[in-house]
Amino acid sequence: MLTLDKIYHAAFVLKDVARKTDLIEAPKLSKDCQLYLKTENLQATGSFKVRGAYYKISQLSEEESAKGVIACSAGNHAQGVALAATRRGIKSIVCMPDGAPIMKVENTKNLGAEVCLVPGTYDDAHDKAVELQEETGMTFIHPYDDEQVIAGNHWSGNSGSATGCGCGRCAGGRRRPDLRRGLCHQESAPGGEGLWRTGRGCTQHVPQPARA
Repeated sequence: MLTLDKIYHAAFVLKDVARKTDLIEAPKLSKDCQLYLKTENLQATGSFKVRGAYYKISQLSEEESAKGVIACSAGNHAQGVALAATRRGIKSIVCMPDGAPIMKVENTKNLGAEVCLVPGTYDDAHDKAVELQEETGMTFIHPYDDEQVIAGNHWSGNSGSATGCGCGRCAGGRRRPDLRRGLCHQESAPGGEGLWRTGRGCTQHVPQPARA
């Protein structure tokens, strides 16, 4: 069960791994609301995904670590898994669709992972990763459907600067029930129907109308 304690534990583990990123107001992007961007693109891997991957991998047992980890990704999760596994001295294999951006494929290799390019889509890469996991006994690091991954990635929404956090209900350390968090995404991104599922996007704060 995902608890607040797990999220705070993830924050403790990640304090020397993931940088604290600012919220930057972007008035030119919206005239109808006060919009802020969470600059997770400034992480070492260019995405918040390193948070979830690192926390998950940090919680593996010695036996699991010895067998290594395997994942599937079109790019951001791949780099997070590669960085996390390499830093912890763990072997990693990442299955990526052969249409994934070349830069992300090369970055994943440079971060220490063995990349397996799979013809087809993200789903094909996922199926190949599951197949290899069953053959090798490696631990599968799911990109989103895992409590520890969720706990680590969730902290990206709570790790704001002194000017506020990105959780959608806080500002400068104060709870703000009049704010909500939204997700902006690219329609053309890999696995477009899964953008909400995988968490690609940015944070926006939109003041809500007062209730009568």
